[in-house]
Amino acid sequence: MFRHSLSRRDAFLVLLGASSMHLWSLLLRSVAPSSTEDFSAVTHLSQVNQLNQVNHVVETFTTTARFTATATVTQTAVQTQVVESSEGWNYEEIDKITGGKSDPTDPLPQSRLVAHAPGWTLVRNLYMSNDTLYIITPESPVTPSRSDPENSRDRKPDYYGPHGEDLTYGYTKVNGWPEIRQMTSTGLSAVNSPENIAIREPLPQNLQYITLEEARKRWGDAILKDEHGVERKESRVWVVQGNSLLFNDPSQFLRHYYHFVAELFFGVQAFWNSAFFPAVETSDSAFHFSTTTAQARAPPPMHRAIFIHSNADGWRDNPGFNSASHRGHMCGSLTQRTAAEAWDSMRKAGKLRGIHVGGWWAPIREAVWKFAGVSAHGGVLDGSQIAFSVDQTKVDGAADKTGEPVDVGEEFQAALPMPSEVVITYISRQSARNRKLVKEDHDAMVEAVNELVKRKNEEREVVETRAEHLTKDQQVQAAARTTILLGVHGNGLTHLVWMKPTKVSSVIEIFCPPGFAHDYWWTAKSLGMRHWAMWNDTAKTWPEKPDVNYPDCFQKNAIPVHGPSVAKLIEDRVAGKL
Repeated sequence: MFRHSLSRRDAFLVLLGASSMHLWSLLLRSVAPSSTEDFSAVTHLSQVNQLNQVNHVVETFTTTARFTATATVTQTAVQTQVVESSEGWNYEEIDKITGGKSDPTDPLPQSRLVAHAPGWTLVRNLYMSNDTLYIITPESPVTPSRSDPENSRDRKPDYYGPHGEDLTYGYTKVNGWPEIRQMTSTGLSAVNSPENIAIREPLPQNLQYITLEEARKRWGDAILKDEHGVERKESRVWVVQGNSLLFNDPSQFLRHYYHFVAELFFGVQAFWNSAFFPAVETSDSAFHFSTTTAQARAPPPMHRAIFIHSNADGWRDNPGFNSASHRGHMCGSLTQRTAAEAWDSMRKAGKLRGIHVGGWWAPIREAVWKFAGVSAHGGVLDGSQIAFSVDQTKVDGAADKTGEPVDVGEEFQAALPMPSEVVITYISRQSARNRKLVKEDHDAMVEAVNELVKRKNEEREVVETRAEHLTKDQQVQAAARTTILLGVHGNGLTHLVWMKPTKVSSVIEIFCPPGFAHDYWWTAKSLGMRHWAMWNDTAKTWPEKPDVNYPDCFQKNAIPVHGPSVAKLIEDRVAGKL
């Protein structure tokens, strides 16, 4: 078709363009995603039209093939509802949880609180207009006034910013609902300064309570007439069917494997897996030791995750594990607060499933195992089998703690079965930029651990890994085989979330003395595993958990460690002495 219309010059330009695209594709291939299909959900907002309709969310699902071809599909809507799923959940069941009943014919059903923990709120019927989220309630919201003498700076210092800024809006609430600051923030990047803390307090453009009366004035049905003068109603609200996860985190944290997986989605699982169910008796050992859903019904599905402060690449970490784990499972004042507060709130409510074995996390763990080609053998536990042993030995102690929430602890892990083999995985940072061991200490530690395995002549193995030399699947496979995870404080220890729960599953984290960060301590504890902080030749564990400390040597490349002490700790742990 181009024979008579394409000049030599045009033909040359076409050839040059094609050659350029080919060269660029070769150059970019090394940084392209491991899969030819990556999915992202991004939100944009349209302008208000002449009918003053509620602004709708445009969800853009982008399919990218090695950065060269892009196709987009858009949907419009704003109100999120729970629909009947393959698991059998429906509107009536959610209404029972919220203590109310919604009229399915009402174009503006009021919002219902399904569950809440600090930083985590599950709402049925959440609205958005002009970039602001709205919760519709029958009552008017109340915001504290600083003109009230009871709210002076001396009495209510939290109402005042470092320079006198009015921070009372975050304390706005409605009867039966949490304060706004317990649900959202401005989502700005965080630094540890009074000024930054103040500007991260929520504003009216982030989230508002609105009365049902006011909502109907703004967004009630529009009365339209056709060319014949016949009136008809047109809804001003578009509905997003299904269950949506709205993440308020900035990319500052989303781009980090540990924060994305072991904080953000840990919190999601702890909260979501518990929100729809009643509390369980503390004496129900079968439930607390089970990783399967046989002991309880599965929660409703999650249909989409939207990162409202991120672009398509803002949630991807450099190694690519965020997208890998995400595809695998979805195709603190106390510790690390993002997950810890959701986890602890559900624990205290008696709703955390399989608390002693990370049963609440098991659906994600097992999905990622399957995605990486890992057998679930030895990682799926039937709580009823363990419960018999527990009740016989009284390890649970439920009879002495009636009414108290169940917690994790070493005595519960001791009731689990031994692994069929003991695999010690050492994640080396010797080729990283920072936080390296003293070279001689590193070599001596590897030698001491290998000598231990050789001396015991049992089903034991030492695996020294450098993550940069393994594929993502190989890293998950290694973690799933691991009994003892050893390494200097760093992102690689996040792989503990893929370990199988056993009697001696443990994490040994090396710090430059007296340094300590509680990230991996809490993560291991929340999954029912023991954690030791290693200071050269001294091991610290609960209840002697060190205080958080970042000494000058924390990030340096001369961290000391006494190899024989590490080997002795591993030997005693496997032998059941610790």
